[in-house]
Amino acid sequence: MMYELYTTGGGDNLYLTLNALASFAGTNNYLAIIRIGLLIGMIMTAFQIIFGGQLKHFVQAYLIMALVGTLSITQKSDVIIFDKTKGPLWSLTVSNVPTSVAYVGSFTSRFSNTLTERIETLFTPPTYLAYQRQGMLFGATLATKSSRWRAGTASVHENLVNFFDQCVIDAVDLRYYSPETFVQSGDLDAAVTANMPNSLAYYDVVTRSTMLCKDGWPAIQVAITNEVDVVLGAQAASTYRGGDATIAINDLKSTLTDFASFAGLASTAATSQVKQAMLIAAMDDAASRGISASSTAAALQHLQSARAEVQTRSSYQAVGANALSWVPYLKIVFENLYYGAFPIALVLMMTPLAMAVARGYF
Repeated sequence: MMYELYTTGGGDNLYLTLNALASFAGTNNYLAIIRIGLLIGMIMTAFQIIFGGQLKHFVQAYLIMALVGTLSITQKSDVIIFDKTKGPLWSLTVSNVPTSVAYVGSFTSRFSNTLTERIETLFTPPTYLAYQRQGMLFGATLATKSSRWRAGTASVHENLVNFFDQCVIDAVDLRYYSPETFVQSGDLDAAVTANMPNSLAYYDVVTRSTMLCKDGWPAIQVAITNEVDVVLGAQAASTYRGGDATIAINDLKSTLTDFASFAGLASTAATSQVKQAMLIAAMDDAASRGISASSTAAALQHLQSARAEVQTRSSYQAVGANALSWVPYLKIVFENLYYGAFPIALVLMMTPLAMAVARGYF
């Protein structure tokens, strides 16, 4: 018989481990350790019956020994290994693997693979974004991430921070406008354009000169519009690894637009969503700069709380990034330990401990 094993990243290691197991199962040493296990089991069973009268446990152990022994000694199977990280055409076949370990390994790996495929339907970009059926979690996750995106070019972000610090926040402090004009706006670009102070100026890091807010804002608008593709390109590089950059950016744009339309968000165009996120990030940084320049105790306390929140978020992001690497490695290690420990488990299953060992191993 042939059984299928599915793994993620451990295909080559699993191939070597199963080959070693199959080779060992074809030698006289394999039969020798089974005989040793049976001898130990008979001695332990005799003591249990003579001194404890535990005939019931003997019958259970005997049935387990007979079943496992039959499937491990006389029955051998072929195993075909599929590695999800190596593409759909990659596979390796191992012959003469004990049927007991091949069957259980195939059942558990196929079950986990089916469960993973069902979850991936939600977390991966679907070919057709009908969110009522698939892609809901992917769209929601992408929308959540996009709300925290900021300009990727340092000069663009610094210009935005300078502008909001000296043209927006200063205008609010001078009572030119109320804070709600900008804080509650679903379109900061339009809000700033409509409420441009005529007498305030900011330092432009691109032109290296002081400019009036009303004169510098058009150039900033052009810069952030061009910056949208830069931000989306950086995100697409991690979301669609190895794909064409232009196609990946367009996929992200269509995904954001489709999900925003489905969720009924205020702005449905992907470009508008990314621009809004960049402007909000710049305004937050400008507000933090203003707080840090203040000497009041309340402002300093607020700044420390903000710093603690940022540090906590960074710590969680670092833990998540490490988990993305180490969790698959741990899974590969435990998979190989499971198959590699089969000879030891087989010996123990030839003893009265067969029931406990079979429950723990299989």
